Amino acid sequence: MLNALIYALGRFIIRVFFLFYLNFKYKFLVPLRKGGKIYAVNHPSEFDAFPALMLAPDYVHVMINEEIWGLLIPRLIFDATNQVKIIRGKNSHQTIEKCFELLEAGEALIIAPEGKISPVPGIERPRKGVIRIALEKQVPIVPVGIFVRPEDVKYSTNYIRKLNITKPLFRPRFRSKYGCLFGKPIYLEKYYNEKISMEKYQELADMVLEETYRLGKEAGKLFAK
Repeated sequence: MLNALIYALGRFIIRVFFLFYLNFKYKFLVPLRKGGKIYAVNHPSEFDAFPALMLAPDYVHVMINEEIWGLLIPRLIFDATNQVKIIRGKNSHQTIEKCFELLEAGEALIIAPEGKISPVPGIERPRKGVIRIALEKQVPIVPVGIFVRPEDVKYSTNYIRKLNITKPLFRPRFRSKYGCLFGKPIYLEKYYNEKISMEKYQELADMVLEETYRLGKEAGKLFAK
């Protein structure tokens, strides 16, 4: 109960912040029902998980880099809302198992196929994890396109003393145009229970990322007069 209240409060705060800080517009191409699914979003800035977090009909979980969990306040919030820690190395299977558990419970994930912030489309090759998880749990992928002009994304760095790391920041400028378009779910039924090659995994990941880029361009048209 407490977790749900914290999550609801967080959605409200994000919505208020977005409406104040950005010139934000969004659209759903089709109505989305609650249920296990993956929101695959292109990643031009730090804010790109927020639209799905505040607008999706589901309880949505974000995959967050492991080092950020080393900070007390973020860790308490992430734990309280059951977010997903990205664990790399020999224990990386724990991240996948957590994703499986959440999808089996009928909840949703947000995954950036690029794996990192990419202000300019096409720089990063998509990772195959989004396809692997979707096929394993037989859930749809909802592509989400984010639009923000590259010149409206301010680059800076932030040194986190406690963790002794310097984190790059890609933050949209105040009142910049920020559009979001939720696309039609992608179903991969023809590949369920099939053994597919790594090349096919990559091909499907490329297809999903390209759809987010296409939707991102379309999201820019939300600002047309």
